[in-house]
Amino acid sequence: MPEISKIKSDAKPNKAELRRAREEEAENASHLWTMLATATNPADGAVLGLHSAGKRRPRGYDDGFARDPVSEDERFSRAWEPPLASRAGRVPGARSKEAIRGRMHNDANGREMHLDSALEWDFLCVLRTHRHIVDIQEQAGPVTYVDEAGKFHEHTFDALVITDDGTRVAIAVKPEDKRQSSGVDKVVGYFREQNDGSFADRFVVRSRHHFTRDQVHDARLILRARREQDGADCDRLRTILLKIPGTFRLSDVLESSGIELGKAFIAAVNLFDEGLLELACAGRFLHDATVRVANLGQIEAKP
Repeated sequence: MPEISKIKSDAKPNKAELRRAREEEAENASHLWTMLATATNPADGAVLGLHSAGKRRPRGYDDGFARDPVSEDERFSRAWEPPLASRAGRVPGARSKEAIRGRMHNDANGREMHLDSALEWDFLCVLRTHRHIVDIQEQAGPVTYVDEAGKFHEHTFDALVITDDGTRVAIAVKPEDKRQSSGVDKVVGYFREQNDGSFADRFVVRSRHHFTRDQVHDARLILRARREQDGADCDRLRTILLKIPGTFRLSDVLESSGIELGKAFIAAVNLFDEGLLELACAGRFLHDATVRVANLGQIEAKP
């Protein structure tokens, strides 16, 4: 049966043939989603789906995944779970001519997070991978302050974070070239002067100057690696690293680790996230980065 893409452009379209081709493509797509939803290992299912896309399953085909009988309603609940509700005090509007409106999923608490700029997106990624931050609430507030004329105003902070020592930090995120025109520093100054400790312990303004694009790259890499973490690979790589003194090229270790290269790099990122590996020089955490083992005592203490 010819596919739509294979019908010659100079041939007269046949309605029955076109209909059958569309039905076949729909069946292929349905089969792909079924595999993704019911595969025992979601990661393996995704790879299988890529190889099966656009192909009709042959008679007697067995992809090797054991499946339990499930109803149609249960299929997609196994592949994806909706996030918990956001704690944002303000949800950014859906329409804007100058700003980005977005949402992200916080794996740490399973909640949806709202943001209204690409700068906030990058900054939240960095915050989510900060080792000493235990909780983040985006769009925190509104909180009331009084200006010099005695008028009351409300302000919503882009993030309220709690560190591992219990300190609460309210953060206003603003592009550096808009800090003066927006008056954000003046507003944050009011909160510092009038702070009674009920909302936060510290109030700060952050812009692109406070974090680098390399930090954003590493943060996004860490967030992905957390979802793909394999404890056995991490333990195996940790054992190897304990035997290597000084600085070394990461790729040399990964290629000789006996772990599949892609999985070995994910394990290395996990160890970097834990603070067990560190960059030996400024830059990004890449496959061929120069690194060294840090906190040797902490590594040896791990089971």
